[in-house]
Amino acid sequence: MTKYTERLGTPLLFHKFMNYVFLPLSFLFAMERLIVEHALLFSGNWITTIDACSVFATLLLTALAFVGLLQWKSFGWYGLMILQAVQFLFSLVTLVIYALYLPDQINAVAVQAAGIALRGVLVGIYYLKRKPLFFPVRDTAGAGSGL
Repeated sequence: MTKYTERLGTPLLFHKFMNYVFLPLSFLFAMERLIVEHALLFSGNWITTIDACSVFATLLLTALAFVGLLQWKSFGWYGLMILQAVQFLFSLVTLVIYALYLPDQINAVAVQAAGIALRGVLVGIYYLKRKPLFFPVRDTAGAGSGL
């Protein structure tokens, strides 16, 4: 797997798409869900509590990833990778809930979970290759000389 260590010469078109299109849209869709479904999300039902946690995690991690990726900081890389994992885990929980309570509608949720998993794998591979761009190596040449 090729790892890119310098921004100059590294293909970054997908990075720009993630940072300027995908992350802002994810944030806006999560805000829209919070606004439209606020009464449902805070009804106290255990299923809606899971949905509320999903929305808040998406909002927090999306904002963290956006700011960090924009500034080429390590917390942006971590935020994006954790966002992919959290969204996949929530999609699995949703899949289990649908399997238990609404088995006739599970096909749509299964397709959505598969799409989230595929996106997570592709984003993960892309950003693993570009990890050194977000974690600059510090020069430690004279650190152990004792002078």
